[in-house]
Amino acid sequence: QLEQSNKPKQISVTGAGSEEVNGLYVSESQCHWENVPMYVNEHGIVLLRYHTHKKNGSAVYHWYFSDASDLNSKNGDYYYTRFGDINPPCNRNDKWKVLKAGKLPLPQLRMLSTDE
Repeated sequence: QLEQSNKPKQISVTGAGSEEVNGLYVSESQCHWENVPMYVNEHGIVLLRYHTHKKNGSAVYHWYFSDASDLNSKNGDYYYTRFGDINPPCNRNDKWKVLKAGKLPLPQLRMLSTDE
C-alpha cells in the first residue's frame, strides 16, 4: 500500500505546441494501461507508458501523449520519450520527441503534490 501512495495523481503540462496537450492530467485508480497508471487531461489526451520489444525479446518502454479516441493509430500520437519508470518522466522535459499530431515546442511536465 505504501507504494501506491508514492504514485503521482496529478501532472501539470504546459508549453506544448499542440495546445490540447497542455492542461492538468489526473490519474484515476481504474485507468491503467499495461498495469501502469494512465493520466488524462480535460481535452481527452492521455499520458501513458507503452512497451515494444527488441529483436532479442527485451522490452523497451516509452511514455506517449496520445488522443484517447485514437489509441490504436499513430495518427493520434503527439509526443513520446523513452523512459521505463512507472511514474511519468517529469524531469526529462528536453527528451520528448514530436510525433505526427504534435508540434514544437515540447511539453513541460511538473508533478503536483496532492494538496496543489
